[in-house]
Amino acid sequence: MDTYTLKRHVGKDGVLRIELPVGVSETDVEVIIIVQPSITRKVKGNQDGLARSHEPWTEEEQQQLLKLYHAGENVDNIAKQHQRTSGAIHSRLKKLGIDILGS
Repeated sequence: MDTYTLKRHVGKDGVLRIELPVGVSETDVEVIIIVQPSITRKVKGNQDGLARSHEPWTEEEQQQLLKLYHAGENVDNIAKQHQRTSGAIHSRLKKLGIDILGS
């Protein structure tokens, strides 16, 4: 049994969206949810100054990311468009099954 601690935000719609780590797929799992206030300190804006940094990816954002990447856009420009770091773009592409050479 593996234990993962994930901190997520429940939206106004009451929906909790979670993504399990890479490698946890094609398997039955039992999920136990403990609801408690997060003790994470809220700061105005993100520490890295990027508006979308540390926010969950929407399906629409992921599709746009793939479209830009397959169109030959470089990672730094994609990062600026998505208001995220280049590292976040590399990570998301890898999670979507794309291994960028040299990363």
